[in-house]
Amino acid sequence: MDLLRLSITKWNDFNYREDRKNYSWFKFSNDYFTDDKTLGWSLYARIVFIYLLCVRSKSDSDVFLVNVSKISFCFQITPEESLKYIEELETHAVLRRHHAGMKPASRHVEKRRKEKKREDAAGFPFDEIFREYPKRKGDHGKKRAFERLKKTITSEADFERVKRAAKNYRGYCVAEKIEGTAFVKQFATWVGVWEEWENQLGFGMKTPKTYTADDLKAINEGLVP
Repeated sequence: MDLLRLSITKWNDFNYREDRKNYSWFKFSNDYFTDDKTLGWSLYARIVFIYLLCVRSKSDSDVFLVNVSKISFCFQITPEESLKYIEELETHAVLRRHHAGMKPASRHVEKRRKEKKREDAAGFPFDEIFREYPKRKGDHGKKRAFERLKKTITSEADFERVKRAAKNYRGYCVAEKIEGTAFVKQFATWVGVWEEWENQLGFGMKTPKTYTADDLKAINEGLVP
């Protein structure tokens, strides 16, 4: 559907004139693209959010209509991509989609919203670590991993150490040409041994070139570094 009914979660943060419902400009921070709250967003999600703020500023209602086709035309992306970025913004809880005769938010959006709530409670953006982690064929055990990280990471220094270790392990997987395969450890398994990768660059390290079923089992159980 081309038209969506949306609302900005904290519009008052952007609305300088509370005595007016709409205005020709709105309050905006010059730290927007470097703020910790938005650094984890995709580039297009950040740009689309600015577009939505502009549309909202022209409306005299908290719930406003957005034409998906116009977003697609403005940024030269497909309608499907436009919806994807709007869904991403929903997961970050900066806007809400109001479903009048429309399907409710997808399971993916609801799941990500709950994950983000858990991350915020822990105080660290665990998704930043997960984005550094190598892609894998099969389940990552992400929920279990995040629960474990909440107990492991107690400071900003810890967070940066784990993030660096994830980069190192990804470098290893790329060098060994196993990224995207089932031979990459489950994220939940790796979180238990992340310290082993903190000071390893990941390149030139030896690993079996011919993998057996036993190799795969050992990797997934964290028995092989």
